[in-house]
Amino acid sequence: MKLTFIIACLFLSCCTVSAASLLGIEPPADLLVSRNGYQWAWASPCAPSDGCDDGVSLHHGFSVATESDWLRDFSSPEDVYAAFLGGSMCSSAYFSKTYDHCDGGDAAAGHVWNAPWGNAIAGTADTFVLRSAGAAEVPEPSTYALLATGLLAVGLRRKLS
Repeated sequence: MKLTFIIACLFLSCCTVSAASLLGIEPPADLLVSRNGYQWAWASPCAPSDGCDDGVSLHHGFSVATESDWLRDFSSPEDVYAAFLGGSMCSSAYFSKTYDHCDGGDAAAGHVWNAPWGNAIAGTADTFVLRSAGAAEVPEPSTYALLATGLLAVGLRRKLS
């Protein structure tokens, strides 16, 4: 019983995710927009090269959207704004090293990095990322820690019974 309690405490201390540590975690599906076999995420209220962000952290198969990606999947700034529900589908906490919000006003005005409508003004261009919808998902290390802890707890429980 005591050993199980100690294992549970160790697990909780090393595997708990706080709101401040979302960077690098895969964003939930309800924050992604699917278009033409790609999943899009609104990653930052800044452009990757304008100096207002420490950079966008790319992970889980995501890359910064290019002009050809925009041309394939969206028709206008209004289309982007509507697809991301007016800014309510913001994933910046998962990608931005600095911000945890998105700027719906900038996106609605067309201030979007690499977009073909050419309205990306330095300091106001939001960054969007995308990946192929079939991209393999890589489990987080905490997934394996949880599995190992669970198996260990079950084994100890059976041994002590």
